[in-house]
Amino acid sequence: MALTVLQDRLATEVPCGTVDPAELRDRVLPLLRRVPDMIRQRATEGESWAHVAAGSRGPPAVELLRLCPRALLNAPARDGQRPLHLAAFFCDAGLAGELLALGADPNARDSKGYSSLQVACEQFGRGEGVPETVRALVAGGADRHARRTVQRSSIDSPRLDVRHGPLEMMLASVEAAAAGEGAGDPGRLLRRKLRRGTELRRELVSALRALGAGNPERAIDRAVASRAAEALGL
Repeated sequence: MALTVLQDRLATEVPCGTVDPAELRDRVLPLLRRVPDMIRQRATEGESWAHVAAGSRGPPAVELLRLCPRALLNAPARDGQRPLHLAAFFCDAGLAGELLALGADPNARDSKGYSSLQVACEQFGRGEGVPETVRALVAGGADRHARRTVQRSSIDSPRLDVRHGPLEMMLASVEAAAAGEGAGDPGRLLRRKLRRGTELRRELVSALRALGAGNPERAIDRAVASRAAEALGL
């Protein structure tokens, strides 16, 4: 695609989502360097080029981040998500670290009340890179003690606010992933998946150590027992 054609396309809207690293390197970056004012454009949903970079991969994404003014690094899209939320969602510790080094706010919340650290914790059990991303976020100043209010509904209590910390969010992520597989009883599922010696437990221990937990093994056992009892109504 010729740069003039690409410029016409990008002059009206920033692309949403990820961009292929080769296109970033060969087409987008040369254009943005040639027409630097384009770096301040926003997509219809409020995404900036910093969002595009955070949702993409590799050295071209880092180069794109470095072209962005600092204000864009913390500018929210319409859903309140900052670029750091996207890097956390994709569990890209390298991009998260780069964003933080460039001045991204480690504790900014999206419109649902999630910090980037909480977004990363919710990806636990669904892919790789959570412990490394958690470590990068905490090193960059993320509040590891922050909790999120989650509204649950029931017959007895139509609106019950539950305060979820990082460990609870990671355990809930394991449960949610298994629920999609029809795994059955969540308490039994957690005990099986997080029994001592499993890879998933080792990853959880690593993530909790990144959060500063003094005795992660004990914390896991207590939390699993607590969630199992809750599921049984005890």
